[in-house]
This record gives sequence, C-alpha cells and structure tokens, in this order.
Amino acid sequence: MVRQAGVAAVLFLASAVGLVVAADAASIDTIMGKTFGGKKAAVKQLPELVKGEKWDDAKKMADTMAGHAADLGKNKPPKGAADSWKKLSDEYAAQAKAVADAVGKKDAKGVTQALEKFTEKGNCKTCHEKHQPD
Repeated sequence: MVRQAGVAAVLFLASAVGLVVAADAASIDTIMGKTFGGKKAAVKQLPELVKGEKWDDAKKMADTMAGHAADLGKNKPPKGAADSWKKLSDEYAAQAKAVADAVGKKDAKGVTQALEKFTEKGNCKTCHEKHQPD
C-alpha cells in the first residue's frame, strides 16, 4: 500500500512538470534533436541520401522522422494552449509524412519540395513562439 502511494506520488509529480508522455511516444527533445540537430539530423542527411540515390536508407530515415513527427502531439505542450499545440503538431506531422511519401515514391524533386516546406523558418517560429519554454 505504501509502495503504491509512492508510485502514485512520483507519477503525479512527473505529470505536474510535464515529464509524462504516452509510453510509446518519443519526447520533444528526441524528436527535435533527431530531426534538426547536428550533422546526423534527418533534414541534413536526407538531401544527401536522395542525391546519392540511396533510397532504402532515405526511406528508413524519412519513415523514422515521420514517426517521430506523429509522436509530437502525444506530448504535452511545454507551454501554451492545448488546441494550438494539437493544430501545429498535426501540421508538423503532415509535413513530415509528405517528405516520407515523396521518398517512398523515389521522387527527388518531391523530396526537395517537401523538405523545403517542412523546414520553413515560419513553421518553426510559429510553434516555438507559442509552445517552446522560455
């Protein structure tokens, strides 16, 4: 009984500070890091994979990116309104899926266009202004 109360207290505290996400969802930090951070980021590697016609590697990376993007909305927004978070995270997921779909079709021009739309500064700025912690 005491153990159950302790577990409940830990879960309550974790959810209060926004640490609890769906068990199968990637965290916001993981999603953003794997998609945009560093030399191994998907948005940096995908153009090179497509240019080199390494379609199997590109598909694996794009599918992973799209899966992570779909996880974004499963996380609680770090700040801001939940309805805005849902709208913006759904748009983000749809844009990532468009990249994965173009890769699946081996459409180099389509991948380039989808990546350009996915990485537009305005898209990032809109969401970050409303939901990124200060």
